[in-house]
Amino acid sequence: DSPIVRASSSSSQTLMTVGFTPAAPSVNNVFPRRLLLCAMMWDVVAHRVLLGWLGTLYSLHMVEAYHWWRYRGRLQSLDECTAWRTRLILFVIMVGMTWGAGGILMFVPGDLAYQTLLICVILGVAAGAVTLNPVFPPSLYIFVTALILPVMVLNLSVGDRPHFILGVMLFIYLVFVLNAGRGLSRTFEQSLRSEWENARLVGQLVQQKERAEQAQHDAELASRMKSQFFGSSAAFTQMRR
Repeated sequence: DSPIVRASSSSSQTLMTVGFTPAAPSVNNVFPRRLLLCAMMWDVVAHRVLLGWLGTLYSLHMVEAYHWWRYRGRLQSLDECTAWRTRLILFVIMVGMTWGAGGILMFVPGDLAYQTLLICVILGVAAGAVTLNPVFPPSLYIFVTALILPVMVLNLSVGDRPHFILGVMLFIYLVFVLNAGRGLSRTFEQSLRSEWENARLVGQLVQQKERAEQAQHDAELASRMKSQFFGSSAAFTQMRR
């Protein structure tokens, strides 16, 4: 594919992302999940840590929602879509890093049960990101990696067997999620390209129909003019006789 086609596809994906949801595609609107996570960790993690983490996420979403509202109409050209793409990626990086920091801040030392619950929540958020965000692949890759990688490294760094197994499982899950997201993204992009191709073919058929109708009209007009000519010639001949 040419660079122009690739750029158009990427920008169209950005356009559809912004058009479908006012929130960044990476976060899949998991507001209840954050509150439940903080409630679950309320008795084992410092309250200021939980409230600070939650406040940071909500602040980011408020900024992003304002940004979407202000610039939502600036998606008419390739350059404007590219600018949206850059801003979305920057926002996803910030949100992903915040979620990744949450995995570290809420990792309760010495309590494998709470650690496992935290991992389950993280895996659920990652799965939601894959199923809801095939529209814009960069946001998916960045968010899922920033989400899982910190807690994976933290488990591997503990050094005992259970945490090593958890770390390896997180790594396998990360690879699986990224691959699944890639597959969904390709499916979406193929659908988008098929839509373009169908629109182009429809346009060609419409043009061919218009040309055929015009040719038919010209032929009918020529036939009428021919008939009129012969009729006039016959009348003139009779008048001479």
